[in-house]
Formats: sequence, structure tokens, C-alpha cells
Amino acid sequence: MTKLKITVALSCVFFLMSACGLMPAKNESKHPHSVSENKLNKINQAKYLVGFSNIENEGSEFALYNEDGQNISRKTSKHGINLIMSTQNKHNLYFNSNRSNDFFKINLKSGGIKEFNEKSKSIETENEGSFFIEASDNYVYHDINVGYTDKGYESEFVYWKENSPNKKSHLTLKGMLNSARIIDNKIFILVNYDDEKLGICVIDPQKNKVIKEHEIPNDGVFFIEGNEKDAFKVIDENTLALAVADNVNQKENSKVMLINTDSLKVEKEITFDEKSFIPLQIQQIDNKIIIPSINGKVLIYDKGFKNVKSFNFNAGNTNKILQNIQFDEKEMYVLTKNYTKTKNDVIGNIMTYSLQTGKQISNIEIKAEKDWEYARFEVIKKQ
Repeated sequence: MTKLKITVALSCVFFLMSACGLMPAKNESKHPHSVSENKLNKINQAKYLVGFSNIENEGSEFALYNEDGQNISRKTSKHGINLIMSTQNKHNLYFNSNRSNDFFKINLKSGGIKEFNEKSKSIETENEGSFFIEASDNYVYHDINVGYTDKGYESEFVYWKENSPNKKSHLTLKGMLNSARIIDNKIFILVNYDDEKLGICVIDPQKNKVIKEHEIPNDGVFFIEGNEKDAFKVIDENTLALAVADNVNQKENSKVMLINTDSLKVEKEITFDEKSFIPLQIQQIDNKIIIPSINGKVLIYDKGFKNVKSFNFNAGNTNKILQNIQFDEKEMYVLTKNYTKTKNDVIGNIMTYSLQTGKQISNIEIKAEKDWEYARFEVIKKQ
């Protein structure tokens, strides 16, 4: 069982995400379903796309909202359990399912939804789902959580060129895969080995082969919070940044590790002064490094990691839970979800903050027809 001790405010969301021995959900289908398609209408009029799901039971919903929170279109699927991560590029938006091998691809021009089940190559896997998905440099890539085999804990890294979705590469790796980034045609994968240590594995996608790997000194306690893939980001071609917290003992202050992309060694550590500051992700915009925390505070650094400003945001309360955070060039967007939707079908809020002033710009309510347990959103990039 995992040693990670998840913060109370996110316990009901991230418990199943960070467990290293997940069992199939009660209603999870053991048989891959065929590719099917649906469509979200008027996607060009929407600002937000929210994926709703349940933590253990199958079924999901995708809903479009405009900047005022008005629902434009929604579609449901009988597939998908705990849609924990999302990503988008110029053409498509993707969701992955943490509790099954279901994936969803949504065309940002047509609104067409294509769902598919990604079958593992392993003969030992329970097909227990995926921890992250990412689209970058014309690639789409994700993990499959194989689980324990006779060789130890294993995962598969699956990747393909977006214009060649039928030519997918699978690579079996040790440990649990938390995130991955592309630099100079090489893929850097963040690996969690049995919840004891972290490491970076580098693969050459042309050869589908591991070319380098190195352990990250994490004292057995520093891990990314809630398996959030954006806690591992590229700063420049020479530097990767990894935001970690003491998820085992809650005794050590959180920090950011700056990792050399050639040696894979940690060259510098930035430790946060406040013990309550637990970083969720790292975002770089216009030479500024932006790091939001689970405690509702944002720290902004220059590229040399000198703190230049900070501001507070609504990270939830006793009635609302923080789901995820998104950014564009000027603003930060925060999605919180009610523990249960209201009589008026309000299931959550999307709040917008200015990165320049730190002030809240808007706070809209979003509604759903069903009392979903989890929500993940994306701010739609205009075509």
C-alpha cells in the first residue's frame, strides 16, 4: 500500500490516484469497448470544457460552458472512471481515466468526441487505468498502470504522433509513471519506484528505447502532490523543474528541484518558507514561474527563482474541494466542486484571477444534471 499521506482537503479526490495497488472498480468492464463517437455542439462558443466522472463507478459527462457559466452543450458516456487528467494542443483535447483504460479525444474545431480503450501489451495487467496524459510537440502520450508483475511494479509508456494515431509505441518501464516532457526529441519521464524513490527515465522515441535514467534524491518522502503531472515542467532546454512535498511525514517544507537535462542531477533546490505551502504545479509564462499551492497561495518567481510577488486564491473550504487549476497568458483559472450539488443543480465554480494584480476577476457557477464526484476542466484554446 502507498505511504503517501494525502492532505485532507484533497483526500476524496486523490486517494485512488496515488494508490500503488489499485484494484478494478466494482462496475469496471474487464473487456475493452470499441471506438465510438459523439459530438459537443457549438464548441466554438465555449470557454470551458469540464469532464465529470465518479471515483469508482463507470460513466462520465463532458460539458461546455461559456464565460458566464451558461451550459452550451453536454454529452454523456457510459465509460470512464475518475477522469483525473486532461491536456490539449491546437487540434484536440484529451482526458484519461484513472480507473479503467478509457481515453477521450475531443476535436476543438468540430466538437467530435472519440472514446477508445487503450489495451496494454502486458499479459499480467489488470488494465487498471492511467495517471496522466499529455500532448506536446506533435506527440500524444500517456501511461498505463500495469501494477505488480513477477518483475515488480511496472507501467507502460504509450505514445504516438497525433497525425498517426494507429501507429502507437508501447514501452514497459519499472515503477509508476507520474508525468513526462519532451526536450530535443527525447522524452523525459518522471517515475515513482514503489513509493520509495523518484527517478527520471529518458527514452529515444525513434528507437523506442531507454537511453538514460537516474534516481532523484527524495529522502523517501518527497513526491509530487496528488500525482499532478504539471508539477514536472520544462524551464528551458537545460533545466527541468520538479515541485515536491513531504507526503509521508508532513515534517519537511516543500521544495522545487531544478534538474539538469543532460546529467539528470539536481543542480539546485528552492525550499518554500511556509510549511503549509504545498505546490500543486509549475507554470512558466513570460519568463515568470508561477506555483500555486493547496493552501490557496500563489508564488511568482522570475526565471532565476527569485520571488517577485504572491497572491491568495480560493482553494475550497468545508463545502467545496479544489479540483484543478489552468492558466493562459494573463490569467489563472480555478475549479472548485461542491461536495454535493445544490437544489439549483450548481455543482461547482470556476474563478478567474489576474496574474498581474492577483485580484479575482470573475466567479461563475457551473451546473450539472447529475451529482458527479469529480470534475476536471480545460480552458479552451481558441482556434
